[in-house]
Amino acid sequence: MKLKHNLLLIASALFLLASANSHAGRQGVGFYYGVGGGATYPQSKALDVAATGEIMVGFEEDGWNFEIIGFSTMNGGTSTNNVDYSVRGNQFAFGYRTIERNNMYYKLGVGMSNMDFDFTSTSPTLLTSGTSYNLGIGWRMDREERMEVAYSYYSSDDLIDPVHMLTLRYLWGGNPYKGRSF
Repeated sequence: MKLKHNLLLIASALFLLASANSHAGRQGVGFYYGVGGGATYPQSKALDVAATGEIMVGFEEDGWNFEIIGFSTMNGGTSTNNVDYSVRGNQFAFGYRTIERNNMYYKLGVGMSNMDFDFTSTSPTLLTSGTSYNLGIGWRMDREERMEVAYSYYSSDDLIDPVHMLTLRYLWGGNPYKGRSF
């Protein structure tokens, strides 16, 4: 055989070996979506805690997930009289969800985030981008419904202090992840 044929044969054998050992045969790709509510705390002394709402979609395979989250806050107060602020933004996160035991699981992830701080004064909107680190715990409510409590730590070079977000989410879709099934 020629070198091309040998390389093709070796590559095909490697792909077959990789697919036999891959995670793809365990859970399959799942889709989920949800809504959440919580609080955003910019760790700046000038900004108060603000109520947050979010909407999200996610794709998951065998515990690994990719989530797209959009969020917005109600007006929060500042240390300056008659000046309020609000935050809106999005997050693209990659994470992992542990195996469900007793209908409970843990999540951790990291993501790219954009947060825009809009002040009611004449100052322009502060546009920031940075990294979010996410931790969560979740409970299976029904076969295709679950609830999560998620904490996000947002760090940006555009801000002196980090921003903390705590959210309670309700999700629809997504299969239970029970681990390897042989």
